[in-house]
Amino acid sequence: MALAIFSFLSLLFFSGVADDEKDILFKWACIIKEAGQSEDILTNKNDIFLTPTMTFKFIFQPAKDTYLYFYHFTRHSGITLIFPYNESFSIKKNSRNEWFDVPRGSLYWMQLDPEQQEEEKFYLIASKIQLKELEKLTLNLQNSEDDTRNAQKKLLDGIMYLMKKNVNNLSIVEKPVPIAGIIKGKDNLVYAVEDMELYTKSITISLKKQELE
Repeated sequence: MALAIFSFLSLLFFSGVADDEKDILFKWACIIKEAGQSEDILTNKNDIFLTPTMTFKFIFQPAKDTYLYFYHFTRHSGITLIFPYNESFSIKKNSRNEWFDVPRGSLYWMQLDPEQQEEEKFYLIASKIQLKELEKLTLNLQNSEDDTRNAQKKLLDGIMYLMKKNVNNLSIVEKPVPIAGIIKGKDNLVYAVEDMELYTKSITISLKKQELE
């Protein structure tokens, strides 16, 4: 995964004002940007296919006191925590109605590496309670020097356990809702996840097949 820098300074300018959101846990979207295009694409799909010139980032806004955990995985680099930002994993409940973007900052975007030709997976976990065991596994990996492979496996197993635990919630409705601010999207919509104790989502991003031929 490569980080791309663009001079689109006003991408993330959000309003902190929210309507009655008692039935919403958090809002999110994946933003896709194509070089030379004036409009961005906002999506909540599980499988996203891009061209090598497309860049992307994720945005989140908790509507309630929520713990958000976001991981990136490839076969080449393994599993990595990419949110919360604090590398020491000193996590606390995220501020209500505050927007977070990954990568952090309007200049920074992610881009698939056409030479690697591998899909990239992202695991999103939201919880009303602090997932201390998940944090412990994450810290173990971050502090691991010799047995990194084992620490990677244990963390990935922990994430998969939560994914399976939440399998009964696969029919969750992610309702499109308007977003306040300056995002040059076609519909200016993000996706609201209904209120629940635990939410998980796996997102796969890969190059379009014709780009690999």
